Amino acid sequence: MKKVIIIGAGVAGISAAIEICQSGHEVVLLEQKSQIGGRIYSIEDNISGDLIDNGQHLLTGAYHRFLEILKILGTDGQIKKQKSLSIDFYSKNGTTSLDTSKLPGSLGLLYGLLSLQNIKLVSKLAAINLAIKLKIGLEGNTDEDCHTFLRRHNQGEDLITLFWEPLIMATINAEMNVAPAKLLVNVLKKAFFADRKSAILMFPTTDLNQLLEPLDEFLAKNNSKIKLSTKVAKLNFIENTCKGVILSNGEIIEADAVIIAVPPYSHQKMLPSESPLAEFAMKMTYSPIISVYFWFEQDLFDFDFAGIIGYHSQWIFNRRRLIKIESPKFGGHITVTVSAAESIIKMSLDDIAELVFDEIRMVFKIDDEIKPIRHKVIIEKFATPLFTCENEKQRPSESTDIEGLFVSGDWCDTGLPATIEGAAISGLNVAKLTKKFLV
Repeated sequence: MKKVIIIGAGVAGISAAIEICQSGHEVVLLEQKSQIGGRIYSIEDNISGDLIDNGQHLLTGAYHRFLEILKILGTDGQIKKQKSLSIDFYSKNGTTSLDTSKLPGSLGLLYGLLSLQNIKLVSKLAAINLAIKLKIGLEGNTDEDCHTFLRRHNQGEDLITLFWEPLIMATINAEMNVAPAKLLVNVLKKAFFADRKSAILMFPTTDLNQLLEPLDEFLAKNNSKIKLSTKVAKLNFIENTCKGVILSNGEIIEADAVIIAVPPYSHQKMLPSESPLAEFAMKMTYSPIISVYFWFEQDLFDFDFAGIIGYHSQWIFNRRRLIKIESPKFGGHITVTVSAAESIIKMSLDDIAELVFDEIRMVFKIDDEIKPIRHKVIIEKFATPLFTCENEKQRPSESTDIEGLFVSGDWCDTGLPATIEGAAISGLNVAKLTKKFLV
């Protein structure tokens, strides 16, 4: 049995820790914060008493590694799953529904596309043609941005506005003329154009902290441990080999291998300045996500979630229907998310909330006398790395040029956007590399 130090208890670090300690090695998981989860965590709102997420997270059936983690931890039952992909989109022109339940498998998605309202037939046929090409492998890697890619495949502006743009913003968190089409293609192949189970959407029915809470017990049963509120000052190098870490309190922890599983901006403090990885991390830019929580006297919405087209607001989640809670203080509670929120991030928190609620009022025709009792705005400035056609090609693998040192995170070259599943897969990838190194 050998010892592995993992720096960072986000999804990537957790995924790596589970895989490595299951193979019989000792894992010491170090986390600077007082809780695990990285960018996935919940906090208590002191007025309503509700636990709210740092950002509303939407899962899909294609999140195979992350769902496996939840199964290992015994919390997979705290996920609400659609039977088949179904989304209602609200806009100034009315409601359009994507419903894939009418036919089995991929045929259901094709039928759902054909049934979309307010979309020209020629646009629907072009979407089906693209789906078939992706399904049979005629469209592979591309260096284009998403908008160029979609126009090359004759996707109409009506379908781009209603379907493609919301999908790109939700999965890649970038504008269409910036987001690499390669990432969109991979998402479509693995999820929406794969099979019915992979395409469905899923929602946590509890706060995010509880989903990962059993990790401590799991590690203890596997001769491993987690140390919270523990800051790594620097890595311990002997020549070109990483032998462990030095904590901020001066403590030295030795190990046979070290995995850094923190965001790129945190790598610069640990890696040698001349490292290519440190240079990549230094150049990385980020795309923000804003989540606005509202509370009302009563529940105003009869759905779990919906897409919003043509506004800053993009998705609305009815937390009173999604999150299990007994006797809430306020009857109505929703979250509205704004991805790639650079255009409004400099506004005051109150102005953001007012803008978003005005949009919700218009879209859902809420009476003027109805006002939220309370609101809370959460801004994640560094929500995801901003991947472009240029830096997508430079995403690093989980190995490094330093012996015994590995990296992991949603920014590594997984072929996926910076999602929960991307982080989970990178954690699995780095664990396999580490185990091979330890042999």
